[in-house]
Amino acid sequence: MRHVVLVLLGLLSTASFAAKPPPTPPPTPSSQVAYRTLSGKSVKLVVADQSGANASTLYTSPTSFNFDLAPRSQQQVAINARDGMLRLLSYSVGSSGALTADGPAVPLVQATSGTNLAFSGDGRRIAYSCCDGGGQQKVMVYDLDTQIATKWADANFVWDVAFLREGGTSVVYGDPNNSGGQDLFEVTAPGDTPKLLFHDRTNFYFSASNANPNAIATEYHDAAGNAYVGLWQAPVGDQTEGHFLVPNLTNRSIAFFPELNCDDTKLAYMSSTTPAGGQIFFIKDFTTNQDSVFAKQSNILLQFWPTCS
Repeated sequence: MRHVVLVLLGLLSTASFAAKPPPTPPPTPSSQVAYRTLSGKSVKLVVADQSGANASTLYTSPTSFNFDLAPRSQQQVAINARDGMLRLLSYSVGSSGALTADGPAVPLVQATSGTNLAFSGDGRRIAYSCCDGGGQQKVMVYDLDTQIATKWADANFVWDVAFLREGGTSVVYGDPNNSGGQDLFEVTAPGDTPKLLFHDRTNFYFSASNANPNAIATEYHDAAGNAYVGLWQAPVGDQTEGHFLVPNLTNRSIAFFPELNCDDTKLAYMSSTTPAGGQIFFIKDFTTNQDSVFAKQSNILLQFWPTCS
């Protein structure tokens, strides 16, 4: 009996000092994404790992909306829904890395319902379009520090918008023209004459590079109807024209909605990969040249945080 007790004590002692697996580290901005998705009769902004795991809802709206993420340390999201109001959602990050809204999204200023918007690199300005009611639209910039909205340019319709150049000194925007295509313009200051950067055969979406202040990841189309995503750089120095640094980032002939991650090592995009035209959102890792499927649905909008920490 004594030997049995000693053996049991030995087992208990060994178990008590056995190495425990290290705790799972909390997610980081570089490992997470945010995406808009339809959920029943509402539309949600969801945060998840890049694999799609650990998803949690940050914001819910009765109507669709577009959004843009501020630098992670700022802990804010700009939202433009169907009610013609630009809003700012603030959130907190818990010790586990989970994001929780601090309250309702705060109204800032009127905007064109549901159109695209973009934070500047420092997160202190938001480019967007205004306003509903017909006629021309305006390319606007809202300053979070002064709480003042300033018109930068007039447009037929602001299809997409982003800040460009070091320090976000320029705004670029897509404006459909009267021939059925779309032009990309750059305006360097409020009221300056917009400069035509390039023309495409149809409407296109784009997003700013987070590693090259002069570049955007953009859709473009050829005469055969292919839709590519390339990395395009605006003219710098004495250059008179921009050019594609990488003509085809996805190695596909159909790709839409490009979004680069914090250091341009990953790209989120949508493509069609089935004979029936089923749409799939991918995340491409340029360090491995591998695509991973994020979602097999077309009604999401996927973004990375623009900063890695």
